[in-house]
Amino acid sequence: MSYANEVDIEAFNTASFVWAQDISLYLGVYPLQSGFIRAQIRTAATDPEPLIELNLANGGAALSVAGAVATLTLQMPLATVESLSGQYVYDVRFEYQGSLFFILFGGTLTFDQGVTRVYGDNYATPENVPTLAYVAQTTSMINALLFG
Repeated sequence: MSYANEVDIEAFNTASFVWAQDISLYLGVYPLQSGFIRAQIRTAATDPEPLIELNLANGGAALSVAGAVATLTLQMPLATVESLSGQYVYDVRFEYQGSLFFILFGGTLTFDQGVTRVYGDNYATPENVPTLAYVAQTTSMINALLFG
């Protein structure tokens, strides 16, 4: 599927997903603050039902308008993202007055396997993170050695 405004996104499936897009160019065209914005993610463009829907009502989308700047933020918690792997298609549409809708942009959304961190002797854990006092003492010692 091809969109006039195509935006392809890549993310890792080992962290929550937060992605922001400037949609200011639509401010003078559509009454963004008076309508409804939804993003639908599908396995294939021809799938009748979305796999995931992000919208203003379910907290998966947020619209911020400040003067002439409009930003749309899409977000999914780690519990949702970690089950995703591979390439999906999505579109973001603006709906107005019940039956009118306009596709703002769309494209592919690819989730790659991220690196999973495992706690161990070589990793920071609550037990082995240096305290502020230790850091201050070490910094003081290093400064004394370097600068006398």
